[in-house]
Amino acid sequence: MAEQILNGLTMKVDEATLVYIGTKAQREDLADAVRLIRDSPGMSYRTACDACIEWWLSVGPDTSADRFSISVGTLSKMANEGHIPSWEKARVLYAFFSFGWDKGPLITTRGLGGVPRNSGERFADSLLRHFNEILFRPYESLAGLAGDNWEAYRPSWRTGGDGYIIRSHVEIRRKGNAYWLREHQKFEFRGYPVDEVDEGVLFPFAQSIACLSKDLGNVCMKCYSFTMREPEPSQHTSTEIMSGSVMAISNQGPHWSGPIFLRRVQGPRGPLAHVHISALENDPNLADVLDDLRARELKGHLPSKQNK
Repeated sequence: MAEQILNGLTMKVDEATLVYIGTKAQREDLADAVRLIRDSPGMSYRTACDACIEWWLSVGPDTSADRFSISVGTLSKMANEGHIPSWEKARVLYAFFSFGWDKGPLITTRGLGGVPRNSGERFADSLLRHFNEILFRPYESLAGLAGDNWEAYRPSWRTGGDGYIIRSHVEIRRKGNAYWLREHQKFEFRGYPVDEVDEGVLFPFAQSIACLSKDLGNVCMKCYSFTMREPEPSQHTSTEIMSGSVMAISNQGPHWSGPIFLRRVQGPRGPLAHVHISALENDPNLADVLDDLRARELKGHLPSKQNK
C-alpha cells in the first residue's frame, strides 16, 4: 500500500516543499479535489483518509507525522459545505492531493487548471511540475501554437544524407490539460522505408518552448527547443513560424542534434519527403526556411548556395 501511494516519491516532504499558503484559490482547489472523490466511482472518503495518513507517515516530517489525522467527517464537510480544516491539516491534504494520491494528483499546481485523469495527462502534469517556469510564460499561451497545418524542415542525420532535408508534418493540439506535439515523417531512403510518428508534451522553459517526445513505434525519443517564434504565441495570437533545435536519442549513439524550422501552411502541406536541398531551392516560399537552416547548421551537412 505504501509503495503504491508513494508511487516513486522518495523525498521527505517538509514545510519548505509544500506550496499551500491558504490562498482563496488553494482553498477552492482543496474543496474541488474532495468533491472529485465524492463524485467519482471507486473512490471514497475512507479510502482517501487512510491513504493520506499512511502517505504522511511515510514522507512527512518526523516531528509531526505521528500527530496527523483526518476524518471522513472532515472530508464530507469540505465537499458539501466548502469548510476547510485547520492550516496544518489543509497543508497536508494539499500536498497529498498534489503529489501523493496513487490514482494521480487531484490538484494541478503548475498552471494547468485541471485534474489529470489518465496516464498521458499524469505524464504531462509531472513534466510541467518539474520543468515549467510559469513566471516566464503562462502555460495557456501555448494555445497560439495549436493547429494541424505545420510543416517542419530539418537536415537529415542518416548516413550518406549530407545535403538532404527532411520535410515532416506537425500537429499541435490540446489534449486534456496539456498541449501535445505530434510529428510524422515518411519517406524511402536508399531502399529503406521510414514511417515514424513522434508524440510528446510541450512546455515553456526559461525563454524557450520545449518538447519531449517519443517515437510511437520505435525506441527513440526527441528533445525539441523552439527559441524563435513569430509572432510570440498567446491565447489570442497564432504563431506562424518558429525555429530551434532538435536532438534524437536512439540506440547507443552518438546522438544527432541540429536545427529545425516550422511554418504554418495555408492550404495543402508539401508531401512528406527526404530530398536534397537543391530540389527545394527553386521554391520561393522556402527561401527563409533554407536560409535559417543553413545559418544554424553547425556540422556542414547543408551545402551553401555557391557549393551545391
